[in-house]
Amino acid sequence: MAYTPPPRAGPCSASARPSTAVGGIWRKVPPKIKVACAPHVHLRSLHLHSLHCAGTRMEIDEEKETIGLKVVLLGEVQVGKTSVVLRFTSDSFNSEQESTMGAAFSTKSIELGDKIVRFDIWDTAGQERYHSLAPMYYRDAVAAIVCYDITNVQTFEKAKEWIRELQINGTQIICLSGNKCDLPNRQIPTKDAETYAEDMGCHFFETSALNNSGITEMFMSIAHHIPTIKTPISSDHVVIDRPRPPPGGRSCC
Repeated sequence: MAYTPPPRAGPCSASARPSTAVGGIWRKVPPKIKVACAPHVHLRSLHLHSLHCAGTRMEIDEEKETIGLKVVLLGEVQVGKTSVVLRFTSDSFNSEQESTMGAAFSTKSIELGDKIVRFDIWDTAGQERYHSLAPMYYRDAVAAIVCYDITNVQTFEKAKEWIRELQINGTQIICLSGNKCDLPNRQIPTKDAETYAEDMGCHFFETSALNNSGITEMFMSIAHHIPTIKTPISSDHVVIDRPRPPPGGRSCC
């Protein structure tokens, strides 16, 4: 993926600029007009969507408030950050995914209770030469996901460095993601990583992009820990934004 510069004004792009933005969270008051739309069409300016769910056409209430969350992914190269994002945003997996260059931006919107939550996701490059660019992306992010490969001790140690850097930055929510949890040659025991995350005040998940394990739960945990989203952790959520998957499933990259 090619280098993508961060937006100049706030945590979201100009086409979806909110009415208010504070600390990586933006809120938009819904419009008072009604517009009909075709299935799977995303009207970004109005946040009015329709979709098929269990064979039934559903239209999302455009009167609901939209809350945008800026989330950044960090970690060593080849730990599977892009695959995690693709699995969450388009429910797809590409075993030949190329390394991200600079950063890549994507979004995903879901309905949670009486609100629409939009994740504005920055997937950063893992190569060392891009490390100096990272603050441009995690600055003002409400949450960060730090990924490591459970089969590679070096990536776990690097994840610890990212977590320390994020805590200095004051990032509100930090998730430690042990990716590729399907692989048999594990080098980092789950208990060790879980204990470290607890000691550092981070949320911990083990994930697999290929098997779609733990990824949705991780992003939903971020949403449920935002004070402005008062939805019980057990509440159902409805996906309302389904981006097209890129051209071409526990091992993942």
